[in-house]
Amino acid sequence: MKLQCVPLFICALLIGECCGSRLDRWVRTGLQYLKLNLCRRVSLPESECKKLSHLHLSGVVVYVSESGSGKVLAILPDSYSSGALQSKQSGLSVEPSADDESRTNEELYTGASAHDAVLLLDPSPGESFGHPVVLFYVDFNVTKKKCAHMDGIYL
Repeated sequence: MKLQCVPLFICALLIGECCGSRLDRWVRTGLQYLKLNLCRRVSLPESECKKLSHLHLSGVVVYVSESGSGKVLAILPDSYSSGALQSKQSGLSVEPSADDESRTNEELYTGASAHDAVLLLDPSPGESFGHPVVLFYVDFNVTKKKCAHMDGIYL
């Protein structure tokens, strides 16, 4: 299956919620998006779309990463800057050069951007490696207008 990247944003306003209820809201919103909109944005087989539309929360594995004091980066396979990968006979490996050590993660991973949290929903956890998963970037304190401009989901 060809990797397809669609930027998905959840813009959240912090209103002193407990972390559990906040995460629950993100997951339910992400699942609703997955069920209702994903097949409109990404080309998936009809059988996969039908399966997604009937998906229950109990069948989804949720991964979340957030930092208590800063931002997090979602580093995807195509995020690493050109020239940073060094070819070896046995394949590719990531080896930081002396120049890389002085650079920030944002400079090193040019395709990555900083967010307040990253949410990943795996609608088919029993399937083998390579099946589609849905990754959401969560950004706090974003205006409704900016969220809409990023084609995000405002909470």
